[in-house]
Formats: sequence, C-alpha cells, structure tokens
Amino acid sequence: MPNAQTEGNPLFVTEAVRMLEQADELFISLNTVARHVSHILSKIDAAN
Repeated sequence: MPNAQTEGNPLFVTEAVRMLEQADELFISLNTVARHVSHILSKIDAAN
C-alpha cells in the first residue's frame, strides 16, 4: 500500500479513507478491498 510516492500524499489519504468506507460497508477487511482493487487495475493495465 504506502510507498515513497504515496506516503503523505493527500490523494493517497483520500483513497485510503474511501477504501476503509467500502470495507466497512461490505463487512470485509481493508486488505480484501485493496487486493480486489489491485487485481482489477492489473486486469485493465492501469497504474495503481
């Protein structure tokens, strides 16, 4: 998740909050949301 390019970046913080809200709404962990988002982005050849 966080790396040198994302840590402290306001857009990263916003995305992290959105992912936490999604996880809470779906009753799943943040790691599950992050894994699904990562898989979807890799399938469409998009950058994280």
